[in-house]
Amino acid sequence: MRERRAIAEFADRMGRVAEGRDATLNLATGEVTGSTGGFLIDKELLPKIQFIREGDFSQKRGAPALKLIGEVEPVDIKEKENARIIRDAVTPDAIIRNFLLEQPVVDPMQYILAHAHCQRRWLPVWYYVVNTEIDPDEIADQLRKITPTNPVNRDITVRRLLKKENAYRAAAGKSRRLCDSLMKGETPEIDNISNCIPFANAITGLKDLPPNGALLRSLLLKCLDMTSAKTPAMSVIYRAACRLDELLHIKN
Repeated sequence: MRERRAIAEFADRMGRVAEGRDATLNLATGEVTGSTGGFLIDKELLPKIQFIREGDFSQKRGAPALKLIGEVEPVDIKEKENARIIRDAVTPDAIIRNFLLEQPVVDPMQYILAHAHCQRRWLPVWYYVVNTEIDPDEIADQLRKITPTNPVNRDITVRRLLKKENAYRAAAGKSRRLCDSLMKGETPEIDNISNCIPFANAITGLKDLPPNGALLRSLLLKCLDMTSAKTPAMSVIYRAACRLDELLHIKN
């Protein structure tokens, strides 16, 4: 009797899948497929997900649960290997961190257009320009056409895209010496917040990308994490990130 009931339940589930009312989940690959499309759950996330049962919407002990809102579009098979992020609101922190972490985003154009609405003047932009694969002049035109919350910063970003302005600022004193050591391939030790401002000013004073240029991302990220948003150092770090962004991604 128990076996018959189990077989009947299984047949009913397969019927719902066949009719398109349910979808199937491949626990090995994380692929969810249904009659009208599918999506992919990251393999690293899959073992951590606790699926919510029908009619039971409580989440116990803080375990991660899968919750889908709106329609889910199928993804191209080539994109299944890439980790991607969609943010509801593009913030200055998201713009700088995605650049420093080299984190791919789904719609890089939104991270550029956000410059017109942010209070911070210096935000990385060229990392996102490269990922759009759109000509910078065309992006500048798109920026001109939108209604900005911050017209001054919008116009500055347009000038940067047209290569009429950049984040470079000549370094002096300790920052000048750090700038010289960076160009020799030396990597400074950032062990406390007092090192952050001279280091950031040294990056801003670079005219060329040093041999260890790519490693500077992680050091700037370390400074960002150590610095309070309310301190003057934060503005210096953002400008340094912009200069590093220019050196890494602008094509001469």
